[in-house]
Amino acid sequence: MRRAPLALLSGGLSAFAGLWAATEPARAEPRAYTPAPAVFTREAGSDAGLRATIARLRTAVAAHDMATLDGALAPDFAVIACSTNPTAACAPGAKGVSVAKGKNAAERLRAGLCCAGTPKKQITEAMRVETALGLVGAALADDNIGASPALSGSACLPAPAAYDPKAVAAIVRAADVDPQNLRVTTADLVLLQKPDDAAPEAARVPAGRIVALATLGQEGLAAGWTAAALPQGGVGFTRQLVFDDLVQPTLCFVKGSDSAWKIKLIIERKDAE
Repeated sequence: MRRAPLALLSGGLSAFAGLWAATEPARAEPRAYTPAPAVFTREAGSDAGLRATIARLRTAVAAHDMATLDGALAPDFAVIACSTNPTAACAPGAKGVSVAKGKNAAERLRAGLCCAGTPKKQITEAMRVETALGLVGAALADDNIGASPALSGSACLPAPAAYDPKAVAAIVRAADVDPQNLRVTTADLVLLQKPDDAAPEAARVPAGRIVALATLGQEGLAAGWTAAALPQGGVGFTRQLVFDDLVQPTLCFVKGSDSAWKIKLIIERKDAE
């Protein structure tokens, strides 16, 4: 069997690489954008009755007391699964939002939180209970409580952000990033021109603003550094750990007719398949 000359092979590989590069979709340098505000309404967090309910449920979860958790559910309690894309709608009945099925609130809790990726025949009641206790416990552990803009009179853990979806979509387009790359600044953010502590300052973004993380083209970034799209365009760098996800899994309480706080809604977040 005759082998092709090395020069021919090299030329063929180079041509193939050039063809692949030509067909790879280009990503633009981030353009200028306005870091939109993310507003948190936290008045409900000081309610003594709510605080007592949360403390009681934390104790119940630690004790694996499922009966107490079931008793804390509102009759119309729902679990919904929303996209991690912050520009997508997230409410019962919205396009792309799935709602857990069940005859009563306790069944909906178990069905909605368990058990993604596990064959139905392998799911046991014990698995459903442990998953529900774990996920509810994780939400209850958060002390950041705020109202959901989509649920009147609610108190949610962690506090959901209210923001303008159109402004968020504009950031995605200008920064040329995936919507899941959007973050909320938890403190004033200083971005540098280079990933170097001695580099000049490129921009400052106040706390409570939505910014876009820049990941493509930053694969070789040194550990500890984060790249973000600059408001004036281009990319800046920081070591600050001041970013929260714009959308998160959330547990929401509302007051019932008896003035008792009940769990009304749990929002799960899932990436599009």
